[in-house]
Amino acid sequence: MHLDKLKVKIVFLCINAQNKFLSILRRIFFLPFKSPKKILIFRNGSIGDSICALPTISSINKNFPDVHIDILSRSEKETYSNLKEIISTEYYKNYYSYNSKNYFAIYKRLKREKYDLVIQLPNRKASLFQLVRDMFAFKLLGVGSGLGWEIDFVPLFKKEQEKYIVRKNEVERLKEIIKKHDLHLYPDEYKINISKRDKDYVDLLLKTKKINFGCRSIAIAVGANRVHNRWTIENFNEVINYFTPEYNVFLIGGGGERLMKSKIEKKINVFNFCGELTPVQSALLIKMCIITISNDSGPMHLSYAVGVTVLGIFSAWEFSGMWFPPVNTNYKVIRPPLIDCSLCFKEVCPNDSKCIRLISIDQVISTAEGLLNSIALENK
Repeated sequence: MHLDKLKVKIVFLCINAQNKFLSILRRIFFLPFKSPKKILIFRNGSIGDSICALPTISSINKNFPDVHIDILSRSEKETYSNLKEIISTEYYKNYYSYNSKNYFAIYKRLKREKYDLVIQLPNRKASLFQLVRDMFAFKLLGVGSGLGWEIDFVPLFKKEQEKYIVRKNEVERLKEIIKKHDLHLYPDEYKINISKRDKDYVDLLLKTKKINFGCRSIAIAVGANRVHNRWTIENFNEVINYFTPEYNVFLIGGGGERLMKSKIEKKINVFNFCGELTPVQSALLIKMCIITISNDSGPMHLSYAVGVTVLGIFSAWEFSGMWFPPVNTNYKVIRPPLIDCSLCFKEVCPNDSKCIRLISIDQVISTAEGLLNSIALENK
């Protein structure tokens, strides 16, 4: 017990020392911001990262209502999963997406913009090297003031961290960054870039599928970026068998998830939208459902963003709570108990997704039923 707590103290010392260094460097490079006229927000990541940043970006806009705000993010491929395709244009004036091919062109463009303030919303596992590098880059751009460079993660004594440290989810962590710099936090807001074309396309697709809207609908997202975040298709199949044909089931995901078509799609009241919708269009479809059952993936984050109840299925490859839905949303999560290989933080699982396979079909069904019953009681 005493040794465990000593290890946790060492973790906090490492985090605090790095953040102290970043704070000193920030004061050397940048002036305190006063009344900025031009702000650049920097945020990288996938759909989930983008959704989690929306409340903070919304609060930044409300703190600076008459200020020119641009957004910068990295995108090696022009896919629908970058922030630009998700975030409402109300939040920014210009959006810049850089990659290895256009890096220097974007850099020159940003230098001409002469920003007064840069706000970085760092990824959760950003290293000290990465943050110092980013700080140098913005200094060379000639930005006058800056904030947001914070360490939140060190890969030491992971089992002890899991046991003794309660972590904020990503939405709360990003909000806390700007709060430390005396910016006011406003109620969470998730404005998504939904166009009339998106609405028309989803409406047309629903008509071609001949869906019976006399039944209530459940969204199920079986995919995830990392294999070890994917509960098995066979397990999802059993969940679908349980809830159909009483409910419609909408299968949500990217093109890769269409491989499950032969196993699931032929069932009554099961409709496969995998690969047919952009994330924004998926949000429109999810909004028609009463609940989403999802792996830790983009559709899970899209669901709470549009106000739909979420059941999240998580593996134990990283710390508990980091990517859970925000506390002010209606959700439940299922996460397996820790085993010998838990908290590996490996991008590729060497143990055949052992931890997430511990989650039983009965656990998911009973938790989903509990959420459905709660929604039914609330609507009476």
